[in-house]
Amino acid sequence: MLFHDCENYPTFRPGGTYMRCDPRYLEDLKWFGINIVGTANNHSYDYGEGGILTNLDALHEYGIPYAGTGEHMGDASNPVYMDTANGRVALIAATSSGPIAGHAGEQRRDIKGRPGSNYVRFEQYWEVDRQALEALRSVADSLGWTKTANEHRRAGRGNLPAESPEEVLFLDHGMYADDSFSRFVAAEAFEKHSRINASDLERQIRSVRDAARMADWVLFTIHNHEGGLTVDEPGDHIVELAHAVIDAGAHAFVGHGPHQDRGIEIYKGRPIFLQPRRLHAPERRCGTGAARQFRAGGSGLGIDRRRLL
Repeated sequence: MLFHDCENYPTFRPGGTYMRCDPRYLEDLKWFGINIVGTANNHSYDYGEGGILTNLDALHEYGIPYAGTGEHMGDASNPVYMDTANGRVALIAATSSGPIAGHAGEQRRDIKGRPGSNYVRFEQYWEVDRQALEALRSVADSLGWTKTANEHRRAGRGNLPAESPEEVLFLDHGMYADDSFSRFVAAEAFEKHSRINASDLERQIRSVRDAARMADWVLFTIHNHEGGLTVDEPGDHIVELAHAVIDAGAHAFVGHGPHQDRGIEIYKGRPIFLQPRRLHAPERRCGTGAARQFRAGGSGLGIDRRRLL
């Protein structure tokens, strides 16, 4: 959810629909007892960099500490702290779902950072049996993807994995797609798997270690919609992330996003909530909606919706 008054331009590709709530309702969150929030999710970038900064301005105005988005990646991935009667709590928030344009940019000496989310990337791949792999290889060869992949490797383009007889790549994605290829891997069964981006994982581990030195309780939360072997199971990258941040010092891991239960794991005596049910989902779109809504057939005119789930 973003708290703003539609001051900023909607992006072409939202995180589903264009989410918005009047900033005055932040007082209601405080009344509910919500006193610290994670702001990284698939809707963080619905209104671009301006929307991210406007949302954070509203949280500052109402005195609600947050984690997960910021002026650059350093801000977005930093822990936020809150002192309580039972000790200091640290929160690190991230998202693995949403348009990749919402990935915050790193601040450097020679260039400004880009407002965005603490985004966790992952690679998805498909395991198939040997017969299916050879059939897929024939398709890739016939459509020229194998030749193109080798040309890209020689030129250093596309960040493609090394050629392997155990894998087939389909270069069936557009140049500006989130991923430039689909990967199929030889196995005994047909399954979907995922692998977390190494640099993004390391960033989360650093933040948790920093928080563990400064706080009595460290919470890590991530927004993720993508499933694993089935829609009822978490992706491999989420399980890997959960174990890694607890190993680094987090006391609990909380996933959210897919609108369904995904169970609880106790890992080294600490809870991993893979997806608890959400309590409340308010939405109000901007008065004129956005261009994409009209093309999709929605009216986008002052729609108000409130649901208790």
